[in-house]
Amino acid sequence: MKVKHNTPDLLIVGETPWLIAIALSIGALLFAGAGTSMMLQGEWAGFAFVGGSVFWMLFFYLFVRRVQVVFHGPEGWVEIRRRNLRRYIKVRYDIAEISKAIYQTSQGESGSTHRVVLILPTGESAGQIPLTEHFTSGRGAQKTTKAINSWLDSYRRAT
Repeated sequence: MKVKHNTPDLLIVGETPWLIAIALSIGALLFAGAGTSMMLQGEWAGFAFVGGSVFWMLFFYLFVRRVQVVFHGPEGWVEIRRRNLRRYIKVRYDIAEISKAIYQTSQGESGSTHRVVLILPTGESAGQIPLTEHFTSGRGAQKTTKAINSWLDSYRRAT
């Protein structure tokens, strides 16, 4: 995740998986093109390649998800927006419910990965709310967590 917009009244963080989307689209197009070419030449194996493009699109459907989190100071809410090919989900929380953001770490064979989590200690939605379902490498989660906590501190001082 990364910070998209940061002002005293508004903080927007998000993740748009462009690289995965482009790679899966290219894979689907290559399989569909190769399969169509083979079918036009009379080879029945082309149907398998066209069927393979369906799997690429299935992976696109399963793994390409945009996440946007909007912290809106003037109205006092935080909204988590998730979108994939099929649906759009918005969940809204009161800023007062959020105590801070942390980043969770997962250790794997190839190193550690991270994700940003909002902490809601009390209220109807008490608990930890991960902003993404997956963990990613790099320092994006740490930078985003720092930006969220800094924005929340500034917001609380101003109100």
